[in-house]
Amino acid sequence: MVMKLASLPASLNNAAMKSPRALLVIGFILATFSAQSVEGPPDWENPAVISINKESGHCTLTPFADSNTALTRDRSQSPYFKSLSGDWKFHWSPDPASRPADFYQPDFDVSAWATIPVPSNWQLQGYGVPIYVNITHP
Repeated sequence: MVMKLASLPASLNNAAMKSPRALLVIGFILATFSAQSVEGPPDWENPAVISINKESGHCTLTPFADSNTALTRDRSQSPYFKSLSGDWKFHWSPDPASRPADFYQPDFDVSAWATIPVPSNWQLQGYGVPIYVNITHP
């Protein structure tokens, strides 16, 4: 008994019945196209994708000068600890091309720049537009 492949044109159907290799190639092509139609959006557009090439989480490690200080578990007592919290000078540019030239130089004058608290979010300090708008910002 010979079964015809209903979804194939007659010329391909006849070729597939005569050659198992042709049937295998046609099956591979159909499987490839059906697998491609199942794919979702690209990773950068998929909010569920957050961990490609990301290191696993770990505890914060702080070295101490001696074991007695380490036993206090107070990171600020370590000579190797530097808090970045505080007030920072801040200048917002809408794009990289409009940034101040040479802003990274140690002698660059930032006296006209605004001051914002760190840690914070510059969008919540009144600069730019919040990027992650899937939640309500205060």
